[in-house]
Amino acid sequence: MVDGAFNNFQIFHDKGQILMFVGSHGDKAGEFNLPAGIYIDRNNRVYVGDQLNHRVQVFQFLGGS
Repeated sequence: MVDGAFNNFQIFHDKGQILMFVGSHGDKAGEFNLPAGIYIDRNNRVYVGDQLNHRVQVFQFLGGS
């Protein structure tokens, strides 16, 4: 889920429990200025549209189940 008000996105467990918040306000890697969309590809890369920074950031999370 993308949260433009808090400039982050959240990752949830499949049962709905929140696992982590990713991001904060800014213009560096991992920071956002109005994140506005999210897409997860078949390789579990997370693409987040960073509207006011005019970019798409890509995240790859590694880990087990």
